[in-house]
Parts: sequence; C-alpha cells; structure tokens
Amino acid sequence: MDLNGKAVLITGAASGIGAATARAMAAQGAKVAICDIDDKRGKEVEKEIGENARFIHLDITDGQSWDNGVKEVVDALGKIDIAFLNAGVVTRPYGTPTMEPFFDHLTYANIQRIVAINVLGVVQGTAAVIPALEASKGTLLITTSPAGLGPWDVDPLYSTTKSAVNTWIKGMGQALPARGIRVNALSPGSVIHTRMTTEDWEEAVPGAQLVEPEVMANAVLEILDQPEDGGIFMAMPDGSLVRM
Repeated sequence: MDLNGKAVLITGAASGIGAATARAMAAQGAKVAICDIDDKRGKEVEKEIGENARFIHLDITDGQSWDNGVKEVVDALGKIDIAFLNAGVVTRPYGTPTMEPFFDHLTYANIQRIVAINVLGVVQGTAAVIPALEASKGTLLITTSPAGLGPWDVDPLYSTTKSAVNTWIKGMGQALPARGIRVNALSPGSVIHTRMTTEDWEEAVPGAQLVEPEVMANAVLEILDQPEDGGIFMAMPDGSLVRM
C-alpha cells in the first residue's frame, strides 16, 4: 500500500510496537497520530518523527476519550485511512518478572485494568473509528498474540483477553468489509522487546527469540499489501508472515 498522504491512528504509540510502527509509517509518507495516555513518551515520539506526527492523548478504556480522540485526529489529519489498535498489557505491572506467581497479581484492580485495555479498548476503539474508516474505505488493523490461541499458564488472564480479541477480529472481518472497511490482525511470532519484557522471558516462552519492535513494524507495512480481509497473521523473526 502506498502510504504517502495516508492518515493513521495508532494506539499504544508512545513506546514499543506502536512507536516503531509510527516511525516506519511516517518514513513512508504517512501522517500518524501518536495516541497514548503517556503524554511524556508520546510527545517525545512526536518530536522525533517531526512534521508527519501528532501526539493525541487518548485513554482507550474510556468511550468519551475515544470520541474526543477520533475527532481530534480527523481535525488534525483530515481523515483516518488506517486505525491500528495496538495497545495492550499483561496482568503483572511493568518491570515485574514474568515468572513471578500469577496469582500474586490477580487483584480486582489488575483484572479490571487488563480487561479494560485489551478487550474494551479494542471493542470501543473499533466502534469509535468505524465512521471515519467507512468514509475513507480504510483499514482496521489490530495487534493480537499467540497467547490467544490457547491457555498460557504464565498469564491465563492475558491469554483469555487475547482469545476474546481474536474472536472480535474474526467477527469484524466478516461484518466490516460490507461497509468498505478491510480488517486484519497481526501477532508477534516471538517475544518482542518492549516494556513488558523482563529478564526471565526465556523461561516464560521457551524456545522463542527476542526481537525488536521494528520486526512488527515492518510486518505492519507488509500486511497492508495482503489482499485478504479478516486474516490474522503472525510476524516471524525472519520477517516473514504466516497466516494463523
């Protein structure tokens, strides 16, 4: 897909996969909205990218914030051609060892946080961007995870939320093409080096490679050239895409 002049909304764009994708898309001529609740990091990414980026504060767990954020993106960029719903979290707080006992972090607050971000953030985000994507005949892209393919005893709640996301993606892949909106999803095929990654990642995901977020960013660019709607693809460490 020729990204020159395309307007892109990216959630979780202040760091990790979102920030790497914003950089990659802007380098291809896209205008990117850096959407996140982390104002400091988000503005740093905006400054780094330059004139093709605009930071917009967006709390994906809040419907009103979505309405305000989408309006601000459209006002700033003129349209939304691609909405990349990328933000996500695991149950444990950032910096906590992955293999620390799961039940130590199964608090009501953490349960509400991960479900609000990983599930409601995607569902509410989809609802919020549909009118703009319908107007542009655009693309909805969602980040998912191999953990959504089945139980993961290291973080069963995370895998449950990603299972829900996968079901949502498949449903939207059936429903939204009739409205002119393409739907795809991308999953990492290995462990991505982000703020969620701690030193014990090898024990948590045996046999996986640790790769930088740019692997996912490059896969986003490639997946936009895929002809199929409703597909869930996995970005492998060697840069190839595998349909899940």
